[in-house]
Amino acid sequence: MKMKCVGIGKTVGAYSLEQVQTYVQRTQRFIPFEWVELKEVKHHKHNPATALKAEEELILKHVGDRDALILFDEKGKQMDSKTFAQFIDKQSMTHGGSLVFCLGGAYGFSDSLRKRADG
Repeated sequence: MKMKCVGIGKTVGAYSLEQVQTYVQRTQRFIPFEWVELKEVKHHKHNPATALKAEEELILKHVGDRDALILFDEKGKQMDSKTFAQFIDKQSMTHGGSLVFCLGGAYGFSDSLRKRADG
């Protein structure tokens, strides 16, 4: 099993980027892990639906048919470390592909991407 984290937009600041790189290095000791940073889509501020659709297409380029897609945003369920570890274990047992975590952009995720998601 492999893990991947797909993020929309830049990691803010040198400190944040350093923290991401440290986490990736630590994780790779136990499991193959990849960090993918996608550019935010330019859009008209009064029509975020176009950005959501374009971001969905970018995200799905990094998600295979057998991959578990886990979305992180404000609408999600909060978990402590133990519960999150159990969740990852369950997802890895039920899917034959990678675990793909996704950090949404300013407007979150489209409804169709939420329907595709496994958690």
